Amino acid sequence: MPTVAPPAEGTCERCKQTRPLFPYKPDHDCVDTAGLVRLTEAAEWIDDIRDSGDRWCQARIDNLGRQQLLCVRCHDKEREDEERYIEEHAL
Repeated sequence: MPTVAPPAEGTCERCKQTRPLFPYKPDHDCVDTAGLVRLTEAAEWIDDIRDSGDRWCQARIDNLGRQQLLCVRCHDKEREDEERYIEEHAL
């Protein structure tokens, strides 16, 4: 069986503790949902994302796709927060 390398240790971006870190990939993606649009539509879409409190898609816009590095505890909390957000903002 192949050996799996342990996760890198560093500072969690949420709790700021030094722990093993894992990349967080959000379940939803408003940016991909928008697809290719005109520049004016994209600007409105970005404003809607900012106004809605969607910190996951906002992070994608601000960080150009960079994934957060979170410890296990914060990874689970982030998933719960995102699921709650999705439920509250379901169309």
